[in-house]
Amino acid sequence: MGLFPIGGAKATAMARKGSLVGLLTFAFMLGFGTTVAEPALIVIAVEAAGIAGQAGTIENTEEAEASYALGLRMTVAVSVGAALVVGVFEF
Repeated sequence: MGLFPIGGAKATAMARKGSLVGLLTFAFMLGFGTTVAEPALIVIAVEAAGIAGQAGTIENTEEAEASYALGLRMTVAVSVGAALVVGVFEF
């Protein structure tokens, strides 16, 4: 609830100024940042890493599972940021 009003105000201000690069950068950062901080994604990534470790897909060590979970979170966050950039660019 706290980020939506800030995002709306910033996006409106950037759109009025005509800064497409600034608007797209802001869209990416907003999507990336909110996704990285999402508590549900953190839990799911840790669980997925544990399952991958038990299945033998990755090494069954804490370090390997932590690296896998972080990589998964970053991949999802970059994807959400990129999707927002495409959406804003189309709009």
